[in-house]
Amino acid sequence: MSQKIFVLIRGPICAGKSSVVKDLKKIIPNSSHVAADAIKRSIDWRKATRWRSELAFKTVIFLTNELIKFERNIIIDIHASKLHEYEYYKNLAQENGYHFYSFLINAPLEVCLQRNKKRVIPDVDYVISDQEIIDYWQKTVNIDSELSFDSSKFRPKEIAVNICLKIKE
Repeated sequence: MSQKIFVLIRGPICAGKSSVVKDLKKIIPNSSHVAADAIKRSIDWRKATRWRSELAFKTVIFLTNELIKFERNIIIDIHASKLHEYEYYKNLAQENGYHFYSFLINAPLEVCLQRNKKRVIPDVDYVISDQEIIDYWQKTVNIDSELSFDSSKFRPKEIAVNICLKIKE
């Protein structure tokens, strides 16, 4: 992968985005993952708020721009409902000569709900309710040009390998 690449991993809560990103980082050379969720947790681990999300997004943008200066390959994961973030990252990648790739990681709602019951989020002092899982899942925006993976049918590493194969095409 000699080209500069920008990979956006989208999906609802508990779809498996973080697990796929973990495996992608091992495969894609010279890559950096900018994790908005980790930034949000460092800002306030007690509750989710709109201002916390906005500040994390601005921080991700800043860090991504800095990584672009070092010509790093970029991996970012976002909730699948945030079309404005998708558009922002797509434009940022293209403006900086990066090849932009976006993938949807999804699973049936029942799978996401079951995963949430077993989920342990480090540094978080609140629970994500079933209703929040349902709301995010229902707000998933499908993008026609985007390849989608059902994480209930494939292991994260299999998805990561398939993403890399698609990038090499």
